[in-house]
Amino acid sequence: MSWLGGVVTSKTQGQAQKTIPHGTACRTLTTRAVTYTCVRCGQDETTARYPGPTPRYCSDCKTRRNAKDADADRRAARERMRRLRQRRKLEDEERDARLPAVF
Repeated sequence: MSWLGGVVTSKTQGQAQKTIPHGTACRTLTTRAVTYTCVRCGQDETTARYPGPTPRYCSDCKTRRNAKDADADRRAARERMRRLRQRRKLEDEERDARLPAVF
């Protein structure tokens, strides 16, 4: 049993439980076996999950998807910085062209 930010977690009979305080009452969530089909590879996977939406991707595809998203984020950030540096360079050149030359 462990205490994590007002949530008590424990593991009994192979099922994890979370006890969440809510005012004067407590809510206990128990994991359940969920079987779903990955939308990318079509593989059936069964995992112990707390109540909530059914996952769309198996663990392998999720890892690959997160890696691709990180690469896309890096490429987008690189492109934004390139445009920003180009814009600043043009602004500096325009400002320098307007200043009188001092000898």
